[in-house]
Amino acid sequence: MIAADAQALRSNSPAESLFWRQLLVGAMRHLPQWMIDSQVPVWATLFYLRMPELRDAITYNQRWTCPDRNSGAVERELQAWRTFLCYCQRVAAAYRTYTGRPPPPALRSANHQRLREAIDRKTGVVLVTGHLGAWQLGPYLLGALDLPPLTIVMAEEPNAETQRLERHLLSKRINVHYPGSSPTSSLALLAALRRGEMVAMQIDRPHSRSFRVPLLGGQAEFAAGPAVLSSLSGAPIIPLFFPVKDRRPEVWIEGPLEPPAADNASRRAATESIALIYGQYVRRYPEQWHNFYRFFR
Repeated sequence: MIAADAQALRSNSPAESLFWRQLLVGAMRHLPQWMIDSQVPVWATLFYLRMPELRDAITYNQRWTCPDRNSGAVERELQAWRTFLCYCQRVAAAYRTYTGRPPPPALRSANHQRLREAIDRKTGVVLVTGHLGAWQLGPYLLGALDLPPLTIVMAEEPNAETQRLERHLLSKRINVHYPGSSPTSSLALLAALRRGEMVAMQIDRPHSRSFRVPLLGGQAEFAAGPAVLSSLSGAPIIPLFFPVKDRRPEVWIEGPLEPPAADNASRRAATESIALIYGQYVRRYPEQWHNFYRFFR
């Protein structure tokens, strides 16, 4: 049900349409940066006004993401607008990079030695992140650290043209893998890990198997894939996030989490550990968290 909710909002949102993305690409290629920056609040306001179901989802989720804030109606709506603004800023920055402009340098990178130590095990690494901050720029930010090849597991885009565009714009060192694209798709991910490579997965919009686990005093569905892949390969799990400060992304690396045993209880426990770390970042950066549906149950 959660996955269906997320996909329905994604498919019906103007922000995810082919027209919107082509418009962004054109703007990034031809407009000066100051003009783009001045237009982003306008886009955010238009989306805020045109998508009441997304606004409602944001205010619903605020009960868990920022329970200590003023709960007045005006403050809730202001936070919803700021969430749209952060989203538009992040998407604009991503498409600026996709069109060949240099990505913004990371403001800082914290704990990257943890990732290098995990890589040195030669078992591969399962990277886990979510829709927070500059997640679209994650591959470019990691590329600055001179790491092994990376495979991104990402949702298939709403239409073939948008899918082609994003695959073309991504760096050639990055492989894009669509879950469920073939009956043997998981074997390709296992093979990459056994070569000592990295596989990156988003945990917060499950497309198939999931675990309902505690999150910020509520319950939420998280993808089982990272825990399953880690248990099958022996690769450690590294949660990482890309919050933005002063318009520049940061790279925060957590873990490593050890591979769980190949049983359902162990995989659930590993997913709960990921969710605990994930929740700390959501609570810290609620307006940079971009899941526009009723995430909590």
